[in-house]
Amino acid sequence: MTGVGEIVSYLYDFLIQITPDGWMNFFRSFSLTILIITIIKTTRQKTEVKNKNIYYNLLLGSLPSIDVICTQSDYLDDEDGLLGSLTNADTRSKILEDRMNDQIRSDIERENYKYKVKKHKAYIDYWTKTNEKIEDLMTNEDFKDIENKCDGNVFAYYCEFVAAFRNEHFFGRPIIRTELLRNLLMNLAEEIRMVEK
Repeated sequence: MTGVGEIVSYLYDFLIQITPDGWMNFFRSFSLTILIITIIKTTRQKTEVKNKNIYYNLLLGSLPSIDVICTQSDYLDDEDGLLGSLTNADTRSKILEDRMNDQIRSDIERENYKYKVKKHKAYIDYWTKTNEKIEDLMTNEDFKDIENKCDGNVFAYYCEFVAAFRNEHFFGRPIIRTELLRNLLMNLAEEIRMVEK
């Protein structure tokens, strides 16, 4: 077994035998190696940031824009007795149509319900299209990859928005207003902006 002294002696003899040209070649190749590693690392970091931006754009692309967000509370009121009830949006359509066609109601009330039926149909159309985009993303085979690559807070804000968006449609309690959905969407966009810095 060789001792530490022998190893140091062998290393010293080896280093003395290297010519000045050998040292120049060593430092040149060492510098070139460091430069290549730095370039690869920088390129890889830029690619990761670019991929994250793609994932964030996919998340935002599946959601409605802030100016078109609407909820049933935009056109339904307490007099209807439908907000805060346990009826979902599809059942509310039938109730509103029945009230619109109810001959016992005054013409003004029926016109009011006609307006609400029209608004509710537009809401159902908007909600269905938006929910399909969300479903397409969530059922995409790359969704797990998106979840893993995105910042945890960004993904949490996304899930929070989706939960509120769906609860507003399917459940009556609590009443989810448009302002809440806008705030959740703004929180998501702000978190993405902070992460991208």
